[in-house]
Formats: sequence, structure tokens, C-alpha cells
Amino acid sequence: MTCETCNAKFSYFKVLKSFWLGYQDIKCDHCDSTYEHKLSNRVLGGLLVMISIFVSFIIFSDKPKLVPIIGFILMSIVLSLLLPFIMKFRRLE
Repeated sequence: MTCETCNAKFSYFKVLKSFWLGYQDIKCDHCDSTYEHKLSNRVLGGLLVMISIFVSFIIFSDKPKLVPIIGFILMSIVLSLLLPFIMKFRRLE
């Protein structure tokens, strides 16, 4: 993602941290423009959790109860690492 004002690129980890810390706004280090997550990011985050729960409990349904929970956590982390590539933001005025 790049800043609309100064064309500076936001780092992958800055976008990921914003997602992991509850959809916090992102501020450009160069021009101080602030960007917020679009609604689609929140929907993607919810789908990520639902898909992770569904898949991990189907795959590990015959295992002890702790295995599906660990599978869910690991799958959620891995899938969330892909989200910064598809997230959309809008600049706050």
C-alpha cells in the first residue's frame, strides 16, 4: 500500500500490526496522512476466523480437544500473514 499524498510505501509489518491490533489507523511517516481500514478488511478478518475454525475442526475432529484449538491458532496466524497483500484503506480527511 502506498500513501495517496506522498506515494510513500507502508511496510508490510506496519499493515500487519495494524490488523493484529484491532484495525488501528495507519499514519504515514513522511506526510502524517492517516488511513483507516475499509469495511472489507473487517469482513476479511471475520472470514479468516470462521474459515480457520471450520477447517481446523474438520481436519482435526478425531484428535484430542486441544489439537483443533492449536490448529485453529496456527491456521489463523498463517492466513493473517497473507491479508496485508489484499487489504484496502481510505485516507481520513
